[in-house]
Amino acid sequence: MIDEAQPDPLPEKTEIHPDTPKLSSSWCPSSSSVPPAAPATPSDPPEKTINGENNSSKNYKIISTPQDTSLVPTLAVTLWLGWNGILVALSLYFLFFASGRERLIILGVCTASLVLPAEFPWRWGERVGDWMMLGAEKYFGLTTIIENEENLLSHANAINPNCQTQTTKKALIFAFEPHDILPYAVFAFSPALKRLPGKIGRDGCCLITSAVFGVPFLRQVYRWVKTYPVDRGTFLGKLRRGESFAFVPGGVQEVIHLESANSNVCNDETSNEKASENTNDDTDETNANSRQKNNEKHLTLYLLKRKGFVKHALATGSPIVPVFAFHLDGSYGYYIPRSKIVHRISRAVGVVPLVFWGRFGIPFGIPYPKRIVVVIGEAIDVESEGSGDDDDDDGGVSE
Repeated sequence: MIDEAQPDPLPEKTEIHPDTPKLSSSWCPSSSSVPPAAPATPSDPPEKTINGENNSSKNYKIISTPQDTSLVPTLAVTLWLGWNGILVALSLYFLFFASGRERLIILGVCTASLVLPAEFPWRWGERVGDWMMLGAEKYFGLTTIIENEENLLSHANAINPNCQTQTTKKALIFAFEPHDILPYAVFAFSPALKRLPGKIGRDGCCLITSAVFGVPFLRQVYRWVKTYPVDRGTFLGKLRRGESFAFVPGGVQEVIHLESANSNVCNDETSNEKASENTNDDTDETNANSRQKNNEKHLTLYLLKRKGFVKHALATGSPIVPVFAFHLDGSYGYYIPRSKIVHRISRAVGVVPLVFWGRFGIPFGIPYPKRIVVVIGEAIDVESEGSGDDDDDDGGVSE
């Protein structure tokens, strides 16, 4: 469990500071242990820039952007994250208000979006995507904290022994948490922002639920910002080509458990492997009610049953990098129906049926302008144990 406290505002220009909280590189999900709690939100950020002259053996690279919620950044975020509300409004108009001719036009445009490649219109789409990411950087006042940049580079420059050419470098798997309503903070890995060094930053992309790429307009917008489906083929393909990426291992199950956390980092299903699902859900509800009475805030990370990405890391010898984003909580107001049917639907389609609202109170709109802090830990060494070609199970990689 993680208690989150709102920190004082971070300074506008901070590059290196030795006392930044870290993510331990000694943790790796397993079926027999619970990972340690993520670091507490920094409540006393540095007040000045320190250029690496300190007694610490590590230098934390901190890049912070001043927050700007004016018209242009808001438009950029709306073009990126506002499509959920646009499509809901368009669907309601189509069903209840549109004339026959208007319905044909809407159907034609949506069909064209589904038929055209996700990359359409290619270079122009990439330029729009970069503009959206730069606008989001300002809107959320993004701060990235890299615990050990040299460590990441050394792992990324190592040769991948599983590639036939013997010249392909290793890919890094950035395991990003938490998911929250929408894990939009993964935009910190966009190559347009240049937050990560060398080839890691140039490869920057994120793997997300495949359901997005079956929705008109969303499939193009999300491809413009360098996102791809988190299926087994894409996952392993990028690892073997030496292309680093970020993804959220907890997936939509963390959305279901937003109000159902217990005293550990993971939910009751992971704290008692032999307990039935019904028993765990009842326990979660009891604990949630108790915390509401005590006005406590907790966060559930659904990790111990997400071993698929670890299997793929072992198959390719790819290092795993723990990543945590602070202040995602409160980005949206939301209502999630609690039932077994909702659980089954979310697992089947990769999307949780829910209602959420953000800035200006617009349903399915853009999030409130929270100041996002993304902490990137040290890489965890993973030794190669085989190609994994015979394993047809994605092991929970797909959401």
